[in-house]
Amino acid sequence: MPLLTDGNTISYHTEVANARNIGYDGGRKGAAPLYFVYVLVCRDGSLYTGMTNDLRRRMALHTAGRGAKYTRAHPPAALAGLWRCGGRTAAARLEYAFKTLTRAQKLALLAAPEQVREALPALAGCDCVPVRDMTLERLLEEGYSG
Repeated sequence: MPLLTDGNTISYHTEVANARNIGYDGGRKGAAPLYFVYVLVCRDGSLYTGMTNDLRRRMALHTAGRGAKYTRAHPPAALAGLWRCGGRTAAARLEYAFKTLTRAQKLALLAAPEQVREALPALAGCDCVPVRDMTLERLLEEGYSG
């Protein structure tokens, strides 16, 4: 364990929290947490939808086969869609609403992600903004902070 200048030790969790610029309680220092809703195209052509507040870590877990149970059996091939949401509630609402759509409706929304409010009227008050020009490879290499 690392030592402080006064001879005390820092816990592993505090060290990890400091490295990620988050507080010990898990909240980001100095900013409201950002949440993302993402849609992955799996190798078999199926779509997987999820939400996270640590996009790079979550994508790394999915591609390594340690993410969701579904993506372990259906490895992701590409990032099909990504929305930055104002909070956890907005992200959860978007994720749920997206999962209720038919495949054809999902593909139509992925083709025009800025029309999320028109396609899903229940999300009219939600703060969800599409993120353009992002690929799975770029996310894994560079990450995305919003």
